[in-house]
Amino acid sequence: LTADSLTANQATVSTATFGAGNSGRFIVDAKTISLNESFLGSVTFSPVGGNAGDVDIQTNSLVVTIGAQIFSLSGGIGNTGNVAIAADMITLRGTSAVGFPSGIGSTILPGGQGDGGT
Repeated sequence: LTADSLTANQATVSTATFGAGNSGRFIVDAKTISLNESFLGSVTFSPVGGNAGDVDIQTNSLVVTIGAQIFSLSGGIGNTGNVAIAADMITLRGTSAVGFPSGIGSTILPGGQGDGGT
């Protein structure tokens, strides 16, 4: 995804797999990125084996608020990818209405099987 700016409000922007196969790498190159109550990343919920991809972000300004998340995530059988961010400025602020903090990570959910990335 290449753009001058990316703004997501209560949105999901991702690659995903729910069956056999990998979800793929997710790349964002934008001067400014603003995520509010949104999810950006790569996920697998495969019950038979499929990996989440790497997430690579290049930006001047990254603002992640109100419980927004940047992630590579596995809730099934499969590994997560790595999350790499190159930015001049990163702001993480706030929590969602149900208490999830804004964040960046590579996570295996409870019940998932696989290795987490970095």
